[in-house]
Amino acid sequence: MSEVEKRVTAVLVAAGSSTRMGFDKLSFDLGGETVVQRSIRAFAECPLVDEIVLVAGKNREFLEQQAEKGKAVEVPENSFDVYDLAALAYLYKRIKENDPVREASHVVIDEAQDFGMMAYQVLHYCLRDCTYTIMGDTSQNIHFSYGLNDWEELKKLILTGTYDAFGVLRKSYRNTVEIASYAANLIGVTDLELFERHGMPVLQRDVTDLEAALREAVDTLFPDEKTYETAAVIVPDEKTAERAYLILREILAEKDFDCGKRLSWLNRDSSSFKKGLTVTTFYLAKGLEFDQVFSIFPKDEKREIMMQAQYIAATRALHELRVYHI
Repeated sequence: MSEVEKRVTAVLVAAGSSTRMGFDKLSFDLGGETVVQRSIRAFAECPLVDEIVLVAGKNREFLEQQAEKGKAVEVPENSFDVYDLAALAYLYKRIKENDPVREASHVVIDEAQDFGMMAYQVLHYCLRDCTYTIMGDTSQNIHFSYGLNDWEELKKLILTGTYDAFGVLRKSYRNTVEIASYAANLIGVTDLELFERHGMPVLQRDVTDLEAALREAVDTLFPDEKTYETAAVIVPDEKTAERAYLILREILAEKDFDCGKRLSWLNRDSSSFKKGLTVTTFYLAKGLEFDQVFSIFPKDEKREIMMQAQYIAATRALHELRVYHI
């Protein structure tokens, strides 16, 4: 029997809130370095330690500062996100189990750009004999702090076998030439190959406010000469989506539109998707497609995240795209 490899992992628990101390003790300067830096160095200099795992808390102070600037930020209390679960899975595997996980032999991941490398590293460690199909579009990464802006690091991790392969699909099949060209121009994509399907030119209009944009959208909604079944109003955030939904409900009720069956607000609590007119945000619209799209965003907004948001909104349109700037 072969000797089992022995490795020592040091787990440094540093997720406390320092309430008893009255200040952040981890960042307290102790002889020229912070407490957490000194703790990490002590483990790093120990010849018996092969690996250090730092369990850190969410940066609550940063989130509160963002909230003070008027940016909608949810400060998590007793919730876990995918990275908390990834860290727990990794720790469990290192401490508790020696055998690889056998429940999965092949994993399919879509919207891969939305997950950071930590999630992939943990998957790779826990599912050691697994194969993968990974699909995504880095142009639609809306998580700049941890999502993937390119595929290079992931390729180094996953593509290690003789028959592993990486491919790029450059041809756009979903949208018309007019819509695909407009969307590519938003984010500076120049190497896109367009499937030759033409349609209406993309309409771009500056309007005074959200209601004005919605009234114009309603006037062109589901034209009689088209066989459209789905349409979407896509906006930057959930507060705007809720406002848009309430405004549309009043406008459409005046036009004998069956709001109960054909108007929906797609939010984080939604469990179904139906035909008709959908109101939602760009990040919840990812993966969906609509015959008509009404994209409503602030005028002169040039931040990279907002340009990508408008790109996502535009590429949801199959046949007709109308862009309103307010």
